Amino acid sequence: MRTASTAQALLVSPEISLLQWPVTDAQREVVAASAGDVTLVVWSQYPQDGIQDIRGARIRKSDGALLDATPLCIACGPGSDSAPAVASNGTDFLVTWDDVQPGAIPPFPRVMSVRVRGLDGAVLGPAQVLRDGPLINQASAVASDGSNYLVVWKGFDELLCEGHMCGYAPRFQSARVSSVDGSVSVISSLPHPSGINPNLDRPQVTYGGGNYLVTWSGVPAGTYNPPDIYTLRMRASDGMALDPVPHILVSGGRQAMTAFDGSRFLVVWTTVGGDEIRASRLGQDGTVLDPGGFLVSASNTVPHTNVIFDGTDYWVAWEPGQGLVRPLKGVRVTRDGQVESGSESLFVEQRYWQTWSTSARPALAALGPGRFLLGYAKSTPYLFGVRLRVVEDMPLGRACNQDAQCQSGYCVDGVCCESACGGGTTNDCQACSVAAGGAVDGTCGAVRAEAAVVCRPSAVACDVAETCDGSSLSCPADDPPASEPDLSGDKCEDTPCDVASYLASLGPESLEQPFGRSLQAKAEVACGSFQVGDAQSTQSQLKALRNEVRAQQGKKLSASLADTLLAALTGMLR
Repeated sequence: MRTASTAQALLVSPEISLLQWPVTDAQREVVAASAGDVTLVVWSQYPQDGIQDIRGARIRKSDGALLDATPLCIACGPGSDSAPAVASNGTDFLVTWDDVQPGAIPPFPRVMSVRVRGLDGAVLGPAQVLRDGPLINQASAVASDGSNYLVVWKGFDELLCEGHMCGYAPRFQSARVSSVDGSVSVISSLPHPSGINPNLDRPQVTYGGGNYLVTWSGVPAGTYNPPDIYTLRMRASDGMALDPVPHILVSGGRQAMTAFDGSRFLVVWTTVGGDEIRASRLGQDGTVLDPGGFLVSASNTVPHTNVIFDGTDYWVAWEPGQGLVRPLKGVRVTRDGQVESGSESLFVEQRYWQTWSTSARPALAALGPGRFLLGYAKSTPYLFGVRLRVVEDMPLGRACNQDAQCQSGYCVDGVCCESACGGGTTNDCQACSVAAGGAVDGTCGAVRAEAAVVCRPSAVACDVAETCDGSSLSCPADDPPASEPDLSGDKCEDTPCDVASYLASLGPESLEQPFGRSLQAKAEVACGSFQVGDAQSTQSQLKALRNEVRAQQGKKLSASLADTLLAALTGMLR
């Protein structure tokens, strides 16, 4: 499957089904995160007894192979477990979820967490209770700075009264969890604007540049106004809020999802009516770089999107609300906030077969530059099951440093190229990137003349370097060619002074005496005349020298040395 933007731009693998295991349970709520060469996929599973579990499986990033013979049992106790979230510290994972204990009255959920080792999938329990009471704690999100995890969730623990009506208002809570032993610390309530209640959306948290970015949506208490999207920065070193109050990113948005590209955050959301997906970039200091956001898609969407940075660009994925079919689509967004024209792609054609199936957010996990894992729930006539696809986004012209990063199989001049383009040699005039002198990134062609690319450097002081001429794929001939026999070896035209130096370098063993002294004397006179510009005397001495060499060729002067001198003298006398 490919986009319409470029040939060999996008490949979507066949479905990888986790129903290959002998299970009869429904699998839903898919999330995923990557660490090293492993991606952990986590989902909620509904056994026949109706008590939900949290299960997982490790996928090898390099080829999408399933690494576990049976599903990992992350939370399989007597409680009802749902709404998982997962993050990686680069080696291992932390999974969080909502848990309702059997017999709990009232049946309020609590937030749980447990670590999973990336090497072998071992669940490093026991699970920790992040928050238990006094009322509801649910809808957690988790991210990692590489040393610790930050978990954010929605807790109902503050009494709010309006007139004669009182109730418990939701407030967002956070906790730091150790990557070493899973211990929980620094549990605190996040700053919250006065009179604003979070709505039913789940909070999100993303790490980048030393801080976390937390996003959620909320509405003024007691109103029916459209929700606003709020952002809050939290310091990774101690889990404390950097902003005294959250900032409004945009009015009229829901379901915000975030990703970080190494320098900026991208926040993606849906409008309240669900008819647009919009996005905005944020600096690490919280500066909104795209006020009001920019349009990502306006294709009658439902409010469930996701975003990931694949190492080069962002990909936004969503489920269009198209009747009973409900496919999964995505689009590429560059780091500078441009939606790449023609990159909107169909990932999954059909997910559901029944009308009662509800929308769900797709899972995304980076697999390396230009590759990511897409996870989703898909129904069969009897069962929901987790399905995965590996998406390779490696169009021609994309930056690369090895052939494996390119769909074409050729990484040339730092970009994915349509061909080997000369095999990367430096003595031709072929290029596949503008930076290397080519006309277009990703297309092999002649180096532009104005790029002045040197294809044959100067060999010695008098040699002229050759540059590509803008039309030929080969380097121009070595020009000017060295005079024959080039007595001086400097690739410059021979002069009478070169003859004198050449004869002196031969030594007495090569020239018989006094014949050799006679040749040397004539050569020195010719050199002196040449230096003062006496052309007539120079020519006369060279002719005399040539005649003497001819007379003694093969006698007092070896035939090979005579040939060399005669060739040089003939060239000077032309």
